[in-house]
Amino acid sequence: MFFLLRNCMENKIQSEYSDLTLGDKRLDARALNIIPKLSHQPDSSFPKIFEGDSAGLEGFYRFVENPYLNPQDIIAPHIDATLERCKQAEFLVVAHDSSEFVFSGNRKNMGTISNKNLPSFLGHFSLAVDLNGQEPLGVLKCFTWKRDEEYTPSALRKKGFIDKSEIYLMPNEHQRWVEGMLECSELIAKEQTLQPIHVCDSETDSYTIFSKLLSESCPFVIRGCQNRRVFGKASSLKEELLDNPVLFEREIKISKRKQRRTPEVKRLKSRDEREATLEVRAQEVTLQRPKMVQSSYPKSITLNAVYVLEKDVDENEVAVEWLLLTDQSIRFC
Repeated sequence: MFFLLRNCMENKIQSEYSDLTLGDKRLDARALNIIPKLSHQPDSSFPKIFEGDSAGLEGFYRFVENPYLNPQDIIAPHIDATLERCKQAEFLVVAHDSSEFVFSGNRKNMGTISNKNLPSFLGHFSLAVDLNGQEPLGVLKCFTWKRDEEYTPSALRKKGFIDKSEIYLMPNEHQRWVEGMLECSELIAKEQTLQPIHVCDSETDSYTIFSKLLSESCPFVIRGCQNRRVFGKASSLKEELLDNPVLFEREIKISKRKQRRTPEVKRLKSRDEREATLEVRAQEVTLQRPKMVQSSYPKSITLNAVYVLEKDVDENEVAVEWLLLTDQSIRFC
């Protein structure tokens, strides 16, 4: 069975990359040899993937170190095939997230993220999913970058070179999320009329991002992490939501979680497996523009909010808490 699945995957990859053009037939052939091998063992090291094939490993390293190769040219056939699959989706979602790649030893041309002693870089990915069929359709966009701890806006503020208000005037990583969402929407719009809904984690809980997506009519669902001020009121967003009746409750099983590297963040603390009862509230909210955001942005924006909170939590546990902010309708039956 394993070999049948493997052969099926190889045939699909060969078909998807049949139009690959890297400017040299030898490079095309090398890519078509490498890609299936990587897809079979995506969690393995390169020496492990090419174990017993020293010539293949050497060829792989020469391929990825070729200065004339553009990574976007390599992924282009996959993006085209993904767009074709998107045409068949009834409910199209594009999930965006960033991952951290950390290495040991000496590495060239890398930044530092989690640990200043370890070379690392960031990768940002936009994955198309047919929500009705619960099926991933493929990647629409991916790019990488490195973070130089010495020159990030936050580092410059800590050193006293700029104040907090000036951070918003500098290029920042939030822009990458917005660019990714708008570019994916533009790609899909060329192929079909169905608009995707963009789903992002709390890193995109930004007033400027909400404003930009609303102005571009770009549908979204974003996990919130800021307890923002409600426009025209003294109450906060969570206080406003807690004043609403519970729409329904849901029983769920919470999995065990190990301690993360940032224990000061409540939602990253370790926890044991347990049963939990969640209460769900929702309402339309109008958020006030934060003081540090430029006046060119609107004074307020209106979103729909869904607030999920665990009830009857043991004092030694951290309650499950989810805040979702969206421009989509939130009607509940």
